[in-house]
Amino acid sequence: MGTGILIVIIFLLIIRHCIYRRQVKNICRRLEYIKENDTNMLLTVDVSSKELVELVSGINENNVSYRNKINDYKKKDEMLKEAITNLSHDIRTPLTSLNGYFQMLESDVNQEVSKKYMDIIQGRINILKDLLEELFTYTKLQNDSYELEFQSENMHEIVNEAVVSFYREFKNKGIVPEIDFSDSEMTGMCSKMALSRIIHNIIKNAVLHGDKSIKMSLKSDNGHMVFECRNKVVNPDKIDTDNVFERFYKADEARRNTSTGLGLAIAKELTLKMSGEINAQIENDEFIIILKIPVML
Repeated sequence: MGTGILIVIIFLLIIRHCIYRRQVKNICRRLEYIKENDTNMLLTVDVSSKELVELVSGINENNVSYRNKINDYKKKDEMLKEAITNLSHDIRTPLTSLNGYFQMLESDVNQEVSKKYMDIIQGRINILKDLLEELFTYTKLQNDSYELEFQSENMHEIVNEAVVSFYREFKNKGIVPEIDFSDSEMTGMCSKMALSRIIHNIIKNAVLHGDKSIKMSLKSDNGHMVFECRNKVVNPDKIDTDNVFERFYKADEARRNTSTGLGLAIAKELTLKMSGEINAQIENDEFIIILKIPVML
């Protein structure tokens, strides 16, 4: 009787062992197929085994994670290729026009016309300079060893200076900004260069891509300097607020030739280096950026 039971147990163990071997072979075959093909297929288990289920579950999680990383890499690679194409176009355009205007300048002796060409040439040079400066700044911010220098600054004054620097742009575009800077004193530890650049990039974005209506406010709130910039936009549904701070983001073709798409990305990087927050949202036809920088007294 005992021998018969032992034989049955051994027989069952052999069957179970064969089933396990077949299952492992199936897993290996499916893994090979997944490796060789671009597929979302996941591994499955045909036998009721806790160990095999845990193993396959772990493999599937790793495969999904790897697949997501590959897709993310492909997406970023496509974005980089598109960005390089756009940047090449952005830089080539002012260079091409510079060449044309220099040729016209050489062939025209009229002083008034020559002055007009010189003004246009200077404008193209400024555009090119801004494009290269943004590229340089963004590249520098990607270096983990790059640190800002902090010291006690009048943050209200820095923001004021940045706004005033846009006087000519406001006038040329017929913009009369609504400004509410309620707190006249706001002194804290910050980087003057970084804060000035952040505010400058936010306002520049509003001037370039807004619809002539700009509202700005500045206040102190719970230990933070809070700057808010609102500007009306023509097609608010085309703006992806989740991606406006990503590098090379451009909501539409109108953004070409006027920016690299790095302005708000630089603003975000500088904000993070000052332990601050920067967010964007859409309310009706207004694009809103809210900046919060800690006032470290």
